[in-house]
Amino acid sequence: MEEEEKKRLDIEEEKYQAQIRKEAIEKAETQQHYQTDRVKGLHNTALIVEEENQIQKYADQVMETAEKAARDIYPLLKNKRQSADTARA
Repeated sequence: MEEEEKKRLDIEEEKYQAQIRKEAIEKAETQQHYQTDRVKGLHNTALIVEEENQIQKYADQVMETAEKAARDIYPLLKNKRQSADTARA
């Protein structure tokens, strides 16, 4: 009788440990999924910032060229300021 009880307890313990392992794996997979999404988000943000920097650099070049040609650069400055404000929002 005692041996049967011991076997039953061992089986229950194995089931319990299997459930704990399953939950740990599910939790790890969920965390990995969120970390992957977070990394993608950070990468996308970095790309957007780089693109905005390139656009601002180009805008500076256009204004410099317009200024050298003695053109009125106020509309360009106004547009650049609005673009920068929009990018920050």
